[in-house]
Amino acid sequence: LIEDNNEMESLLQEERKEIHRILRDITRKVYENRESMMGNQDTLFLLDIINAAASFSLEFECSIPDHSSGGRMVLKNARHPLLEMELKLENRIDQLVGLNMRCEEDLRVVVISGPNAGGKSVSLKTIGLLILMDQSGLPVPADPGTVIPECGGVLVDIGDDQSIKKSLSTFSSRIVRIKSIIGCADPSSVVLIDEIGDGTSHEEGEVIAEAVLEKLIGISGRIFVTTHFTSLKSWAYERKEAENATLEFDPDNLKPLYRMKLGVPGRSWGIETAARLGIGDDLVRSARDRLQSGSRSLERLLADLEHKREQLSKQLETAESERKKMEGLASEYREKLEELEENRKELEDQARKEAMEIISGAGAEIERLVSSIKFSRASVDSIKEARSRVRDRKEELERKIRESEKRDKLPVPERIEPGIRVRITSLGKTGRIVSVDGPGRIFVELEGGIKVETDAENLTEAPGH
Repeated sequence: LIEDNNEMESLLQEERKEIHRILRDITRKVYENRESMMGNQDTLFLLDIINAAASFSLEFECSIPDHSSGGRMVLKNARHPLLEMELKLENRIDQLVGLNMRCEEDLRVVVISGPNAGGKSVSLKTIGLLILMDQSGLPVPADPGTVIPECGGVLVDIGDDQSIKKSLSTFSSRIVRIKSIIGCADPSSVVLIDEIGDGTSHEEGEVIAEAVLEKLIGISGRIFVTTHFTSLKSWAYERKEAENATLEFDPDNLKPLYRMKLGVPGRSWGIETAARLGIGDDLVRSARDRLQSGSRSLERLLADLEHKREQLSKQLETAESERKKMEGLASEYREKLEELEENRKELEDQARKEAMEIISGAGAEIERLVSSIKFSRASVDSIKEARSRVRDRKEELERKIRESEKRDKLPVPERIEPGIRVRITSLGKTGRIVSVDGPGRIFVELEGGIKVETDAENLTEAPGH
């Protein structure tokens, strides 16, 4: 047993030496080929990034945005991927509402207002995230046609950094971050501030927010802020570089719609949101009674404005639908008009051709009869008399054809100008001239509002004109 144990120990030592030799040999080879192996590692790292970006792009239906150097920004159905992923996991992806926004080059500040829990903060995060994703070379979760402006950096104040350890209150932490933003901002920066001026009294918060925006306009690029301050909405309305925006709210069902509208301020809908979350009817009534009369009037004005804007939007959709329908009918009438015009000309040509064939045939028959008379040795006078009667008959037929054509065509209007009632011969319809673009393009509005295009030759005086 001792001999076997000694042999085993000897073999184990040889094994350890062999392992050490192999590792030393591999280490030497790795060192000798370190440059190519580091290059392979970089290539694999790059391929892994590309594969991850491609997988992300497919999963979230991303697109490669266009770019603008002047600051123009267009977001089409932009989504925050974390929100989209959460809704997918909860099987509520149908509730996802994309962000749509268009900011031209001269728009410097966007003041976003609207309902509580209505999507204001998510909108800011989506804007900042898409800009940073684009700067990182990643496709963005938005539809094709999205335009991302070139910018030097994104400066953000979203969330609460209050700290017992640092003796920072909510307001203090906000001021510290805004101070940092002002110190870092330059004309290429995009600034995102959530609930600007929040954390102190309403009156002081409003004036601080306005002062900060006045400062940032002079040193920064585009600025997006969210607020519930009424005076800040008025400030944005009065400044040509600024614009209000709101997240829509359904007042009938007391639910946020998460759709952004640029150009109008929005209500906070705080009391309605509290009611929706079940705070209690007695508390809701008490809150409404305590609301100052001036604020209440302004809130009612904003609510009325939002309601009217919603009505106008629906009316515009209806009008657009009717316009497309009328364009389709007008196109159909134009096609029928062209078809009738072609048929009319063909029938007229055919009638003339048949009439001339009749006249020509009659003439040939007359000549045949004359030859027959000559052959039968009729007198010269009787031949002349027969020819005269035939000629008279021929002229009478031609005259009747001309009179028939003249009878079929009604008088041409004396004037062709807007406001004149006319009859379109090919359609057999009457209407009123609305515009004239030369004798070949005359636009007539028929009874019922349909507009058709025709030419002067197709117009006659309307009955009773």
